[in-house]
Amino acid sequence: ATMAYDAYAAQQREAAAVEDTGSQRFTKVDERREPITDESDDGPSGLYSPQTLLLLVALMMLVAAGWYFMQPPSADALYRRIESAAAGDDLDQLKAALPDIDRFLEHYAHDPRADTVRGLQEEASASHPVQRAYTEAKRLAVLNPELAAQRFQALINVYDDGPDTPETARHFVKLARIKLKDLRKQMAQRVADDQKIVASRLDKARQLASENPFAAQAIYQGIITLYAEKPWAADLVHQAKQGLAAANGRQAALNESVLEE
Repeated sequence: ATMAYDAYAAQQREAAAVEDTGSQRFTKVDERREPITDESDDGPSGLYSPQTLLLLVALMMLVAAGWYFMQPPSADALYRRIESAAAGDDLDQLKAALPDIDRFLEHYAHDPRADTVRGLQEEASASHPVQRAYTEAKRLAVLNPELAAQRFQALINVYDDGPDTPETARHFVKLARIKLKDLRKQMAQRVADDQKIVASRLDKARQLASENPFAAQAIYQGIITLYAEKPWAADLVHQAKQGLAAANGRQAALNESVLEE
């Protein structure tokens, strides 16, 4: 009995030792393990990280830039480009500006300048005879305003049918009236100055007629050549022709007298 009890006690001690050893082992493992952290706590900080914020800012800037560049130019900017193209009276330049003209009329149809731009649009198309007549007269306005005024007046005479005037013709008749009014205003002062200058040259020719008929003849002939087509100079040209005829007569008489001698 005593031996059995001793064997039983030995088994109990071995079991206790094993349990104690296992407990120590598990305790050591637990001590080595790193603390478990809650990854869900890092969610907000990861969402607002510097890299994410930089990406969002860049995306917003890209969207803003796209929106800005998709906006049409301002009415003033478009009109300046159109006006520059039309100023040279070059139909090719005006045609090249058609995209700007179309954009202006699309976005700024109620702008006070829209009628003028619309006229330039039709002028650039140049598909109607009245358009071509207007364009040709407009080109003459700088080099020969008097002839341009005659062309504008002729255009009005031909195409103005009053209330029955077709829309296209009505538009260019209106533009021709505006141009004609402006040209006459510009010419009024210039014509008065030119008439004074040409009249002074006629006086000079008369002074030279007796002592230097060749110089007088040259002045008379020059006035005729330069101003024969100018309506405002009709009377001055007539005087120059009379003076030239008289100078030629005196020169012929002088030549006869020299021959007789």
